[in-house]
Amino acid sequence: MDRPTLTARLTGRRLLAAPSQTFLLSFTTEDEADFDFVPGQFVSVVTDSTYPDGHNKAGQPRQETRAYSLASAPRGPHFELCLNRVGAFSEMLCDLAMEDMIRVHGPHGTFTRRDGQAPALYVGADAGIVPIRSIFRAAVPPHSTLVQIAATREDLLFRDEFAASPGLRYLPMVAPEAAFVEAQIQKLLSAHTEIQTAYLCGLNASISPIRDLLKSLGWDRKQIVFERYD
Repeated sequence: MDRPTLTARLTGRRLLAAPSQTFLLSFTTEDEADFDFVPGQFVSVVTDSTYPDGHNKAGQPRQETRAYSLASAPRGPHFELCLNRVGAFSEMLCDLAMEDMIRVHGPHGTFTRRDGQAPALYVGADAGIVPIRSIFRAAVPPHSTLVQIAATREDLLFRDEFAASPGLRYLPMVAPEAAFVEAQIQKLLSAHTEIQTAYLCGLNASISPIRDLLKSLGWDRKQIVFERYD
């Protein structure tokens, strides 16, 4: 399916975590047409520039894109992106002035909730929590369990939202050893055998061992929805 490129203006900015310089940015599409997406998807932010001096195409136009998970549920023309100040592209977004415009292409991605697969386990490592937040902002699926992993307590993004969600079993973990995370998940699944689906998102080093654990427990690949950021 062909995806449109939309123009959106910055309408809000909130610092979520000072150590990692993580911001929640709010945007509204320029023509205020509804922006439809499935919670858990992402958009690609598009910029136009020229190749730098020293490049064999120096001075020629080029287009750059970076993918960012949508942090919000669908809400008319409004959407949110969550990102930290790492790399020139993200720094550019973090430094936008209010009402500045960006172009986004999308939505894209298949890290979305499957119908009829609750209760489920959700694991978000660091920025991998963002698409899970999008899913939960639309509606916390019944009997859900969320394991959130971050380097510091302040980097447990949206922790107050998750802790206050009715019916959500929330297990935040700060700088845990991988073996500890795997042991806790195995213990959890042993106590709650009704959990038969998992949604895992984050860097490969954090998420792949959990995926391997689930496979070792006899889970089929169709039971595991998996997205990694590297």
